[in-house]
Amino acid sequence: LRTLTTPFAMGKNSLSKAELVEILTTTKKTSERNKAVKQLKKFDLVTNKHCDSEARKDNLRMKKLNYLVGFMCWRCGGVRQTNIKCYFTTREGQKTICYTCCRGLLDYIEVEQLRKEHQRQGIVPKVPAAVLEDLVDLSDELQSPGRWSQRHWLCWLACVGRALAQYQKKQQYIIQSFTLFSG
Repeated sequence: LRTLTTPFAMGKNSLSKAELVEILTTTKKTSERNKAVKQLKKFDLVTNKHCDSEARKDNLRMKKLNYLVGFMCWRCGGVRQTNIKCYFTTREGQKTICYTCCRGLLDYIEVEQLRKEHQRQGIVPKVPAAVLEDLVDLSDELQSPGRWSQRHWLCWLACVGRALAQYQKKQQYIIQSFTLFSG
């Protein structure tokens, strides 16, 4: 038999993260869920973005609910209370993610498809790996594809353009110096 007293009712404030997540997912009382959310926000976020390359439109799905649910987003590690729950099917199984992460992954998929199409058409040049290595200076915000705005993309494209121009100048210099010393 399950007892009716909860850790919050007993005045226990120092709960582990696992206990708080269990309370968040199992409780029906709004006040207990709110307390669990408040305490879970104190913990450091644990992100799982290693499966982002598996994202496709067919393994991401959103479900709109008529009630408020509380859960921990598997991808960003944030605690969420919302009526939209998203699921991401990876090689590790089906994971629950927040709406923000789902939209970010869908936007990233769309941008990658456009980039590949534009490269195929010759609109956007294929960037050599050496150029991409020069772009390590980008901030953490720019490195997270789920949060890129149009301004960020324009900034990134400008950086790629500058790096590509520098790469081409280096290549021309190497070719010129080789022809000078060989002739």
